[in-house]
Amino acid sequence: MNLKRIFLISCIVALVVCAVPVLASTLTFTEKDSGTMAQVNPGDTIVLSLVENPSTGFRWFMDASRGLILKSDEYEPSGSGLIGAAGTRTWTYTVSVSGMLSISGIYKQGWMPTMGNEDTFTLTLISGERNYLNARSTMWWESVPKFERVSVDADRLQGITSRFPDRFF
Repeated sequence: MNLKRIFLISCIVALVVCAVPVLASTLTFTEKDSGTMAQVNPGDTIVLSLVENPSTGFRWFMDASRGLILKSDEYEPSGSGLIGAAGTRTWTYTVSVSGMLSISGIYKQGWMPTMGNEDTFTLTLISGERNYLNARSTMWWESVPKFERVSVDADRLQGITSRFPDRFF
């Protein structure tokens, strides 16, 4: 009796594991990814790492869409041990919604006005439900069939009932 229960529970667990889609992914982006677009899914973790030098007053001022939840914002100095050497700022976000999301930032000294020549970072994220055929493809919308709307104006309907009398009324 116990052996049958264990076998049945094992089969159910195996079916559940096979039926559940792959769990959330962690995607990492750096300064070289600025201006790019990526496919993500709700539940995914986004890790963004940018070089920063806060000892000179320069830092990243970041802005993220509402569907991105900031989990951590950490700075780690470089291993050189030199005073004033740049380090790395790392932000960790969790994707919580579907749709178009973005992360953008400007690198400047906080007390200085924005002049337009500062370094900037932008990342566009397209968040949607998991799709095994299109997951992780930045051009997933190209595989979606496109349909053309058929106009039903009066000019196009002229004489259609005489050509297809058995289809109307």
